[in-house]
Amino acid sequence: MRLLIGAGAAAALVLGPNVAAEASGPRAMGAGWLAGDSDDSDRRHNVDDVTSLRVLPGRPRQETDLRVITRCPKGSTDSVTFSKAFNDKGVRRHSTALGIGLNDEHFGHDTETVTFDAPLGPRRVWMKCLKVKVDKETRQRTIEVISRVRTAILVRKYVPWQI
Repeated sequence: MRLLIGAGAAAALVLGPNVAAEASGPRAMGAGWLAGDSDDSDRRHNVDDVTSLRVLPGRPRQETDLRVITRCPKGSTDSVTFSKAFNDKGVRRHSTALGIGLNDEHFGHDTETVTFDAPLGPRRVWMKCLKVKVDKETRQRTIEVISRVRTAILVRKYVPWQI
């Protein structure tokens, strides 16, 4: 297999740069290519409907701070992030919730600490984007889940000289 790949690369170099450029091009050149038309021009990415969760650093040590950055879709008002890595010292719950408010662009950020006795290994981090409505007369809240997303972090052992 390697011999065939090497032979193809050598043939492309011998024949000249024009053949290599045409062979490696992403699509054939035609009138549509010059006009800027492409196959995926009808698909538009709606930026308002993006849900994302980012936890930095991705491989934290015990007793360090995590930066949680969220983005929710257009209709959401709050986001809630859950993880077992966020549990306080001595808490035996399955996961601890971290409520994050969103700004006008539907971004949110917060800092959370991975405690010294946090369990080692890969830990899941879940996020839900919520739409909270409050009835002004009865003060009754209705919570609607708009979207969900999940990621993972790797909690490593606390080493004092590497901080």
